[in-house]
Amino acid sequence: MEQNYGSINEIFLQNVDTLFKTKRGKQIIKEYMSVIRGSKNLIKEHSVLNYIEKQVYSEITKDQINESINYLNDINKKQLKEDHLKLIKILDDNNIVKISEIENEKLYEDINKIIFLNKSIKSINEKVVLVNSITESIKNNKNVIVEKTDSEDIKLDDQAIAYIVKNFNEKYEGVFDEEQKKLFESITTLNEPDQIIAFEKNKSECLKLTNISLKEGIDAEFKAKLLSVKEKLLEDKFSKDTYVEDMLKYIILKETLED
Repeated sequence: MEQNYGSINEIFLQNVDTLFKTKRGKQIIKEYMSVIRGSKNLIKEHSVLNYIEKQVYSEITKDQINESINYLNDINKKQLKEDHLKLIKILDDNNIVKISEIENEKLYEDINKIIFLNKSIKSINEKVVLVNSITESIKNNKNVIVEKTDSEDIKLDDQAIAYIVKNFNEKYEGVFDEEQKKLFESITTLNEPDQIIAFEKNKSECLKLTNISLKEGIDAEFKAKLLSVKEKLLEDKFSKDTYVEDMLKYIILKETLED
């Protein structure tokens, strides 16, 4: 089992869809997320990893990489390693294994090496080599993104999310109350593990409301539409590319069915 957090988390995410299908699987997800949320060290590491990974979609300098790594200078490395082992134990104990190759594995390994690098004069050259390697990984990933732009397969960054939230608030002014707007804003700014949980939770709520409506005395035309909605919900799968669109759809659907 890989020892770095990035790869550990990727293996977990590769198996999330399957885990969600069983009661035990959902409990495993809860245990895994509980370890992350309960560790200041893991949260800081996740933030740095997330920041560096996002630079695939924007410009970054070696100074920025160094600054992001320096953010972890006060981290408890011994405790962080123990937290990594807790996550690994959850995966190992439940036979959760890598399903496919981890795209950014080299990037994760290099970041992990820098985090646990002993700070000394002798380690300066090693750190420079690792920072250069991280920069190269980002550059290579940028090339992949450029090749994908023809198919418009571009992930959402923070600015895009902010734009969507702003337009949602303007478009639905007077339609949704402030609490619902805050809900939409909160679900669009989650990290990926929590996005998956939010997606499945809202999908499940929509299915529950749809089933309740189907049991009520409704006309044949509306029943046919609800059955079509239910079929589509059952087919829905989490996707980073359509996450915001799907969550907006669920909010509107729940609002309609609850009326």
